Amino acid sequence: MKALRIRIPDTNPSKNVFRFILIHKCAHIDLNYHAEEQLALVQLLTIVGDSYTLNRFMPSYEFELFQFRYLKFIHSDELFFNLSDFDVSFDPVIL
Repeated sequence: MKALRIRIPDTNPSKNVFRFILIHKCAHIDLNYHAEEQLALVQLLTIVGDSYTLNRFMPSYEFELFQFRYLKFIHSDELFFNLSDFDVSFDPVIL
């Protein structure tokens, strides 16, 4: 099963917390680039309603390479795609 690996912020900066989000549990995945700010954005929405916004500063040629690697991952046998170098904000579902 394919998954996206993200790094979750923690109050202790020396502690790394990672989460794997299964692709088939995603309702929507959107890759965007804002050229003026040189900011890459990955927006994830899971089928249970969790929302993640990942961002990273990068030049446009690096974003093009990132998109290529992502599409290659989607069509390959690789099991996970590493997004841990992106900053993440997490909006959990409120029940």
